[in-house]
Amino acid sequence: MQETGTISADGTVGRIGGIEQKIVAADKAGAEIFLAPNENGAAGSNYSEAAKTAEEIGTDMKIIPINTFEEAVDYLEGLDPK
Repeated sequence: MQETGTISADGTVGRIGGIEQKIVAADKAGAEIFLAPNENGAAGSNYSEAAKTAEEIGTDMKIIPINTFEEAVDYLEGLDPK
């Protein structure tokens, strides 16, 4: 699993640079899940860029949109243990 983004004091996950390269690197490393900043669904969000890149490279990696640190934790807690 991979994740990226900034985290503000209120728990909001923020935009970062180089999301496309991070998706490619995570795929090459064998990541199955990638948590990406969703920016509340804004056009051109890191999540939308990540999803587009994932589709372009043909990865099976799941790209998960997150807006807050709490959302990330909730998602992770919902995963089945390996």
